[in-house]
Amino acid sequence: MAFIKMKYVVIFSIIMLFVIVGVIVSCAGSKNKASNKIAARVELDLLMFHIEKNVINVDALTDQEYIDLGHKFAALITTRGAPSLREHYFRINFSRAPKTLDEMVRIIMDKESNIFEWELLPWQNMAFHMYGKDGEYNLKFISADGHFEAVYNKEGILLTQDTDPLNMGTFNYAHQLADQMTHYNVDVWPYFMWNNTAEAMQINKTEKVEPVPIDKNEDAMERYTKYKELLNRG
Repeated sequence: MAFIKMKYVVIFSIIMLFVIVGVIVSCAGSKNKASNKIAARVELDLLMFHIEKNVINVDALTDQEYIDLGHKFAALITTRGAPSLREHYFRINFSRAPKTLDEMVRIIMDKESNIFEWELLPWQNMAFHMYGKDGEYNLKFISADGHFEAVYNKEGILLTQDTDPLNMGTFNYAHQLADQMTHYNVDVWPYFMWNNTAEAMQINKTEKVEPVPIDKNEDAMERYTKYKELLNRG
């Protein structure tokens, strides 16, 4: 049964590859934006299919391979334009990060092992990750390329779609500072439409959870400042 399933995966992939090649050839020598979007759409479908069917085992990739795959996916999305609902939620496939805050701190301090080049964001940029009880204690880190995020709660645990879909870090298809307009179109607007996951959207609708400003809690601000100073010394 597994062999039969894989056979159909290979057949589908070959068909999609021919489609991609055909679209690319038809666009050769042309700057037709619509054609480029079509080509990106077809390649996105093939890439998502390979990841969903485990033809590409994301968990088995090295950190650099993982980063390269994320960059490729992001480039296709920005070429494609505003993501669909499926493409928006697909970003959770690019959520690799240290499992604890202590581990994140060690990686940043070590530098040589910090291949993502993680850094702690200014507290003013963490408002969308501070919902609910003790949300103001959450700490958000972002990679130097602006794509990967990691958020840790008061206990120093990495937040994910399973533990806290409202506050989890999410992969950005565009850099939030370097390309703000694209970031709004492919990351911010879809977030306001659909939140991080379907579960988070439902929670937001039924419970109306509000973010808690960190600067309204002296203890939370002291905690943030402690980590900021520690990482700056490193």
